[in-house]
Amino acid sequence: MIVCWSRHSGESVEESESVHVIHCTACGFKHLVPIPETERLHELYTHHYHGRDISPAVRKIEEDWEWLKLTYHDRFDLFEKLLPSGRRRLLDIGSGFGAFLLCGAERGWEVLGVEPSLPASEYARSRGLNVVQGFYDGKMAERLGTFDVVHLDHVLEHIPNPIQFLEWIRSSLTPGGLLFLTVPNDFNPFQKTLAETCGYRPWWVIPKHHINYFDFDTLPA
Repeated sequence: MIVCWSRHSGESVEESESVHVIHCTACGFKHLVPIPETERLHELYTHHYHGRDISPAVRKIEEDWEWLKLTYHDRFDLFEKLLPSGRRRLLDIGSGFGAFLLCGAERGWEVLGVEPSLPASEYARSRGLNVVQGFYDGKMAERLGTFDVVHLDHVLEHIPNPIQFLEWIRSSLTPGGLLFLTVPNDFNPFQKTLAETCGYRPWWVIPKHHINYFDFDTLPA
């Protein structure tokens, strides 16, 4: 059993780079201990997450664009099916280079992105998209108003306090609004089998970037 100063405690399931991943009894999911300091995370995601040269990331998006469009338009089809007619305001938290926002704008949605990375947010704005550079929190939620959809694509695993984060998101949703999120399915049977029987290292444990580790059972918790 590992206990840290912030009252997180649980059995260690992996150790990497001098930190542990525990299955936290307080939170109900797996996460790092100690949890990285907010100041360090802000520095990382503002200036260093995509590196100094964003051209490889942009080129990868361009190479995958046809597949990304199919995936993203499927999501918008779902939103339009579930929402009453005329409700078309979306917030994309962790909007990156703006690919998802572009698909929404093409369909006539009012879209807004929040992206901590300076180079990614500047690139998205160069494409004509409305993107706020910064870190989503309670103050930003109040300032931005409410949305019919809040979209998080591989974001929650990076957040120091995902429970608090989801509470802020609730305040950003209109009544009957939708939250759409994706996260990696970590410590799943496939990963564990490769690690335990084939000698693979736990490649999905990335302490520099991923704080939280969810699966089908722990994400709803």
